[in-house]
Amino acid sequence: VCHVTNKVAEYFYVVGKEMWFCAAIAAQTVNDGELMVGLTNAAYTGVLSTKPTDGMWFDKAETATVMTFNARKATGTATTQATSAVMTADETNYYAFHVLKSGSVEIYSGLSLAAMVLDGTIAVANAGLPDTVKLGITMAVQTGDGTTRYMLVDELLCVQEQALAA
Repeated sequence: VCHVTNKVAEYFYVVGKEMWFCAAIAAQTVNDGELMVGLTNAAYTGVLSTKPTDGMWFDKAETATVMTFNARKATGTATTQATSAVMTADETNYYAFHVLKSGSVEIYSGLSLAAMVLDGTIAVANAGLPDTVKLGITMAVQTGDGTTRYMLVDELLCVQEQALAA
């Protein structure tokens, strides 16, 4: 398991404010290995079979060829949305989410920024966005066969709208 959570640059989702996240990643192999990239509670250090208690992230199961977006708050049931970009070994794919002011979440994926498509929208009532904990940028790769695997992270962007000072 290789797992990194950035606890220095923490993000705190604020209801009514927009947030954007985008990652460009390439997996060494698709048919062996779990992947994760996104924002998770800063205390998360588990292996990928144990999901974070709070966060908004993309992950891929052991033999899956597509990533799934997850939103989870306070160990509740994760709200999920599959992406449409099919992964190929060592090929860069882009994954993004946009939290709207309403609290709905738009999920995007594609082989380039220009080719990204809207995979779906999670309604605010179902989003389950974590708004009570700080979130850190998390990247992880885990393999089932004990062979060393890697995930290249080409680009990473996280932006959140801030309140204006009075």
